[in-house]
Amino acid sequence: MEQSTRLTCVFLIMLSVLCACRTAGATCGVKHVKKTMYFLYKEKNFVKAKAHIEACAAQGDAASQIALAIVYLDDSADNPIHDHQKGMALLEAAALQGYAPAQNEYAIILYDLRPDDFRTRDLYEQHALDWSYKAALQGHPYALFHIANTFEDRSLDLVSAYMWYLLAFRRSKPEFRDHEFIVSALEKVK
Repeated sequence: MEQSTRLTCVFLIMLSVLCACRTAGATCGVKHVKKTMYFLYKEKNFVKAKAHIEACAAQGDAASQIALAIVYLDDSADNPIHDHQKGMALLEAAALQGYAPAQNEYAIILYDLRPDDFRTRDLYEQHALDWSYKAALQGHPYALFHIANTFEDRSLDLVSAYMWYLLAFRRSKPEFRDHEFIVSALEKVK
């Protein structure tokens, strides 16, 4: 996935995190996650972002776990605490709580990690699709779109693909209706 597309996805994921943030303690919540993202994207201070959100993530707050996972998974050269394993473990922990944004992000990363060997590649893709399906059942628009693409590309079941594209469009927020994934879904539905 291209870097700009990946950053757009991360930004949209964080918007969904901020909109649906669950709290595990009095100090955790939307403001806490926003402050972490400020440290991460405005100040480019990964250590400060980690310190700010780590306690909430340790309490099991799913939104905080996603925020901390993003801190760890950022592989830019100026991130001294990049740790892919920790990031994936945090995403999986948030996904296992049934948190749709985490399930979707986990699916995207699993899909991106699939190896070239076709035998193990199918296992990765199936595992990623399972997580997308869990998020889609909760109405996550990007997961719905991924399921629709899978029906269209793999099974050639265009009726099911149409249904999933339509669900993706209906579940998207009005402010995102001009985003490329929604425009793409609409083009496919037409």
